[in-house]
Amino acid sequence: LTDQNGCDSTVVIQINYIKTNIGNYSASICPNESIVLNGKNYNASKLSGMDTIKGGSIFGCDSIFQVNLQLKNISQFNYRDTICESDSVTLGGIQFDKNNSQYRDTIPGGSMNGCDSIISISFYIKPEINTDLQSRLCENQFLTINGTRYDITNPSGIERFPSQNNLACDSILHIKLFFDKAVSSN
Repeated sequence: LTDQNGCDSTVVIQINYIKTNIGNYSASICPNESIVLNGKNYNASKLSGMDTIKGGSIFGCDSIFQVNLQLKNISQFNYRDTICESDSVTLGGIQFDKNNSQYRDTIPGGSMNGCDSIISISFYIKPEINTDLQSRLCENQFLTINGTRYDITNPSGIERFPSQNNLACDSILHIKLFFDKAVSSN
């Protein structure tokens, strides 16, 4: 560079470096939630990361931010119990029995921290004991079982004995009697 007299000119250049702006973003989320920051998805699988916003500072420089997310706890209620095969239990208006022994539900936002609440109910079904009684009697004989008379006019039936098996459940006896005619000798 030359000046107006043809002499060399000296140019002094002063460069001021502006420090890069670095920030932190912290938040707590529920396990099923996600947050999108600068086009990137953060969730339970990706709780932290670093990102750059091009030209994001007030001086037009890039801004860098560190993301740190914490997971809130979900609220979970588990209820387990045992019932006999012939029993039923009603909880919260839902009947549980041998055909419907499990229930699971999610109450969105139901916990104190705003996350979902999960309810899990399960019943183990203890079996009844079924036994067959088949016997042959003479036509004038009878058996009395559980207060019921079984004879030639009432040869079969089912008797239930509440809480009588080794699991404290009902025992069921299936009765079938056969009768022989009396033979007379002359």
